[in-house]
Amino acid sequence: MTVDFAILGPLEIRCGGRPLPIRSRPQRALLSRLLLAPGRIVSREGLIDSVWTGEAPPGEPVAALQNHLSRLRAHLGPSRSVLVTHTTGYALDVPQEHVDSVVFERLVGEARRVKDADPHAALRLLDRAGSLWRGPALGEFADGFARPRAVALEHLRVAADEERVELLLATGDVSAALATAESLTAQEPLREWPYALRMRALACRGRVEEALSAYQELRGRLAGELGIEPSAELRELHVRLLRGEAGPARPARQPEPATPPAPESSARVPVALSSLVGRKPEIDEVRSAVSRSRLVTLTGPGGVGKTRLGMEAAALLDRPPSTYWIELASLGDPRSVAAAVLDALDVPDPPADGPLDGLVSVLSGRQALLILDNCEHVVAGVAEVAERVLRHCPGIRILATSRERLAVEGEEIVAVPPLSVARERGDSEAARLLADRMRSAGHRPVEEDDRTRRQIQVLAERVDGLPLALELAAVSAASLGLEAALGAADPLEMTDGRRSGAGRHHDLRCVLTWSHGLLTEEERIVFRRLSVFPGWFSVAWAQEVCADEDLAADRIAHVLASLVGKSLVVHRSRPLVGDRQHALLSTVGQFAAEQLAAAGEEPALREAHARYTLGWMSRAAQSVGTGDGSQFALLSGCSGDLRAARAWAYAHDRAASVALPSVFGRYAFARTDFEILGWAEEEIGRHGPPHPPLSPDLYGAAALAAIGRADLRLAERRAQEAVALASTELEALHAHAVLANCLLFRGHPKEAADLCVRGWTLAREVGDVVTETEYAGLGTITTSYAGDWTRCRTWIERGWDCARRLPSPLVTAYAAYFSGAAKIPHLPEEALAELTHSHDIASRIGAYFLSGVALTSLVTLQTLPGRRTDPVERLTTYARALRHWRDTGNRTHLWITLRHLIPVLSDLEEDESAVRLHHLMAARASAPHSYQENEDAFADAVERSRRRVGRQRTATTWPEAATPADDTAVELALTAVERQRERLRGASRPG
Repeated sequence: MTVDFAILGPLEIRCGGRPLPIRSRPQRALLSRLLLAPGRIVSREGLIDSVWTGEAPPGEPVAALQNHLSRLRAHLGPSRSVLVTHTTGYALDVPQEHVDSVVFERLVGEARRVKDADPHAALRLLDRAGSLWRGPALGEFADGFARPRAVALEHLRVAADEERVELLLATGDVSAALATAESLTAQEPLREWPYALRMRALACRGRVEEALSAYQELRGRLAGELGIEPSAELRELHVRLLRGEAGPARPARQPEPATPPAPESSARVPVALSSLVGRKPEIDEVRSAVSRSRLVTLTGPGGVGKTRLGMEAAALLDRPPSTYWIELASLGDPRSVAAAVLDALDVPDPPADGPLDGLVSVLSGRQALLILDNCEHVVAGVAEVAERVLRHCPGIRILATSRERLAVEGEEIVAVPPLSVARERGDSEAARLLADRMRSAGHRPVEEDDRTRRQIQVLAERVDGLPLALELAAVSAASLGLEAALGAADPLEMTDGRRSGAGRHHDLRCVLTWSHGLLTEEERIVFRRLSVFPGWFSVAWAQEVCADEDLAADRIAHVLASLVGKSLVVHRSRPLVGDRQHALLSTVGQFAAEQLAAAGEEPALREAHARYTLGWMSRAAQSVGTGDGSQFALLSGCSGDLRAARAWAYAHDRAASVALPSVFGRYAFARTDFEILGWAEEEIGRHGPPHPPLSPDLYGAAALAAIGRADLRLAERRAQEAVALASTELEALHAHAVLANCLLFRGHPKEAADLCVRGWTLAREVGDVVTETEYAGLGTITTSYAGDWTRCRTWIERGWDCARRLPSPLVTAYAAYFSGAAKIPHLPEEALAELTHSHDIASRIGAYFLSGVALTSLVTLQTLPGRRTDPVERLTTYARALRHWRDTGNRTHLWITLRHLIPVLSDLEEDESAVRLHHLMAARASAPHSYQENEDAFADAVERSRRRVGRQRTATTWPEAATPADDTAVELALTAVERQRERLRGASRPG
């Protein structure tokens, strides 16, 4: 039984055509929140915020939410299956044609696409769209959580009404146009465009005096309420009325299929109406290209700014005597390109020998630059014209803009990229354009504070730095506010609200639909299937995932090259690790994913991508330690693919989902990727019987995740569970290695040392050199803590022996670290060289755990008594180490580093910070134990600082006393370090 949902007015549900009232406000709120984005998952937190907006949620909000959802399902009766539960939230799985807001947007979009070719059809579409409205969008929730969506829909409704008036004028129904325009000006007395439409309608009826009065009416209102004058466009219409130039319009005729629409050609280069941000390198490149090549084509995806770049470059070119701008966007037939160019040259009568031969005759002997804009849909006709003209008219140069190249001999391509989102010495180019357009759109002056800049940067990155998308985002931010726009922004749904300009450039969906419509069927299939890749991919990956019985793998490379040529796929000249050099922009990928879902191919393609990704990434993860170190860059670069594969496995393949953290455990800990390790704890806590049984490696991965969170009690428990589950020598080998680490952190070095002897012997027997290295390192550390230098040197040599037998970067870096850390109190110069060597190798390959512990040991080395080190350099290294552990998320080593810092701060008489850090450490229930300082000396340092601070300043007087937190400790430490660095620098300056 079909169920229809309506939000263009009060919430309404119809099941099988019959109304289905919902009397519970929380349930209406839930349904309305899900209908803001049908089919998309809304988190539990988001639903809770929507249901209890403006009031405190109940004591058990998740339980209360589930209760309301259960009642809502029961209320939906036979259609309850549309309310779907996901692991991360809930979604309303309903076809888009059964949600009135989506239907409304689709009808408006279709009307915009056909309005130039068939205004009568566009008018019928807008009439259907308007009939869907029953009142203010989203009714009772329009001023709460639904405000961004409600405002966007209302804006689109007003825009559609205005476009309907334009179409009524175009089709000759002036009376209806005038009545509607007058209604709009009454509803929106300060909105200019309804007044312009009303003035045009009055002029068409011959009532010019009333049209002039309408202008004065608006002018008075704008001056009195806003203190501004009408826009230049409206003032120009006023002048035309005064001159009698805006008379009755001829109605548009019903289109004849065989007659393509005429192009809008103009010989003059258009003047830009907004400022240009960035693009200097691209303008210089275009000028240089035009100076050396007679045919230059600017290529790039829709909305990237090719037309604007052509306008700017044309204004700065060392041009021939004549320049002609030919707009081809509305041209319907490739055979009409030559005629369009003749129109721009003011050749009114078609030559007897045909448009193309006539064009060659007209241009022969002339010096001119032809700028052909928007060529992609008539590319064959443009190519034919360009080839003939360039061959027979040596004085002619051509600059073209197109989403694909013309493929003509002698053509030089200038690829136009999106604006950079990289922040270099200030805001990125994309963020600067967004801020500029926000001001132009009426947003309050952008505050020069870091939070606002970060929000602008995030929004710019979300839309890929695509200029058109930035323009649309600016309008959204001006309408909703920056924070609301960030929360509600769907790049494909944003519109610019303008009445002028090409219809397909009013929103990104129109731009991409236009490009998609120009593809062959084979290109459309590959394009939509590529959407399963969340980042860069290789040709081989595309062949493995996208091919099927109907699309051979050997066709993928050819089609992929074509999609690159048509600016729908991004291509890197230098591939990333794994030969990855293709990607979809995120906005393009979102559109392609919609096409994939509409084609019914999404489940099969998601599975193909997941299984292929899990296969090759598992093999790469298992070679970490034995390979050349490139596995770290490859696996981390494909983290988006791994997340997508894991999400599929979590929902569809329990065995693969359970195995994943186990396989990736060593890589994830070495990389400090605690997201992957955290999946192990999720699997352990997952409801339902485990199939297959959970492995000891899974519990080992969960123990490593707990170490990262500094939850050392849980880490030891999980490690003990891994040991208990181990049924083979190899499983026991890995489980005991994790347990030894936990025991060391928990303050039991003797027990850890006993495990090291047994583990190292077994690892050597089975030939697992990487695990042998780990045990040798643990043995080195435990004997070092025990003060047994003789046995420690034996373990050091065992570690270097591993590195000689398996000279991989990771094993070498491990051996150098363990050796250097143990030598700190005995052979400090050797320790410095080995720790530096370890840190350099680990940093190069991306083993962030190892680079971090090497850096922390270098800090320890710098603070040795009697060692001459620059105190500013020492503090700088401490700051680097703290930021490293904070950014990688390893809380255990963060607290170890903070513990090392406390005596240093005490020695510098940074006493309050030292005492506060000690209090925070004591309050952290599972902060790790440390053995490398003399405990008496550490306690003496804290006591000295406490005495100097004064006993009256108790810990409870400090702001962090009530809620001690890791981030609080880091900020406190970094502030203290920076304060002392500045003091020491000042003391060292002369005078």
